[in-house]
Amino acid sequence: DYPKEAQSLDSILKGRKKLLEIGVGTGLLAEKLLELDPSYEITGIDFTPAMLDRAKARL
Repeated sequence: DYPKEAQSLDSILKGRKKLLEIGVGTGLLAEKLLELDPSYEITGIDFTPAMLDRAKARL
C-alpha cells in the first residue's frame, strides 16, 4: 500500500526533504511522497534503465 507507506515515511522524515530512493522502480513511492508534499527533492536510482525511464515519465 504505497499511500500508507508514503505517509509513514513522511512522518519519520520529520521535515527532511532530500531523499535518495535506492531501487526506485517505476517511481510510485516517490509519486505518493510528492503528492503529500511537493517540496521533497527525491533522487532515484535503479539497476534497470527501463525502470528509470518509467519513473521519469511518472514524475
